[in-house]
Amino acid sequence: MNAPALRGPDPDSFAELLCEWCLQVDAGQQVLIATTTVAAPLVRALHRALLARDAWPIVRVSAPELTGDFYRFARERHLDAFAPLELAETQAVDAVLRIDAPVN
Repeated sequence: MNAPALRGPDPDSFAELLCEWCLQVDAGQQVLIATTTVAAPLVRALHRALLARDAWPIVRVSAPELTGDFYRFARERHLDAFAPLELAETQAVDAVLRIDAPVN
């Protein structure tokens, strides 16, 4: 007998929870979402929810393998500091949300 497929929370409901309760998003705010392609359904829902609140969604999506590559190949300078452009972007926004989704 096959086990039933595991399902996560509804992306639209989860996006509403994140916007209302966790981030408390207001109109005009810039919200940086950093994630991998694995979280695409939630990222799309967040994008819609932020636009509905008149906020600016700023989405940065990367391949899930890049994190492992970074720690495998980075030099000391990469591990001891932030990339100047990424640091400036993070400091300029009103909220940052990092979504780590498992690969099943």
